[in-house]
Amino acid sequence: MSDGMVLCETRALASSSSPVHRLATSALLFLLLALLPHGHASGCPQPPAVQHGELVNQTEANRGSFPPGTLLSYGCEPGYTPDGPTTITCTTAGTWSHQPPRCIHADG
Repeated sequence: MSDGMVLCETRALASSSSPVHRLATSALLFLLLALLPHGHASGCPQPPAVQHGELVNQTEANRGSFPPGTLLSYGCEPGYTPDGPTTITCTTAGTWSHQPPRCIHADG
C-alpha cells in the first residue's frame, strides 16, 4: 500500500511540473554532470622535479596532495636562473597547467 502512495506522489509531482521547470531541471542536471571529473583523480600527480631547482612553497600540509587550484612555485639553486614560468597550477582536468621551468647555469 505504501508503494502506491509513493507512486501517486511521484506522478503528481511529474504532472504538476511545467515544461519550463522540467527543462530547467534537466539543464541543471546536465551542467552538474558536465562539471564532475570524468575518470580523473581528485587532483594532480606529483609535480615534475627540476634539475638544480626545487619547489619553494611545498609544505608538509600539501606534500603529496594536489587538488585542483593548487599553485606551486619553483626556485633555482644559487648560480642558476629559471628559464620559463616558475609557477604551475593544478587544473580541474587533473594535469599541471604547463611544464616547470628549467634551471640554467647563469653565465657571468
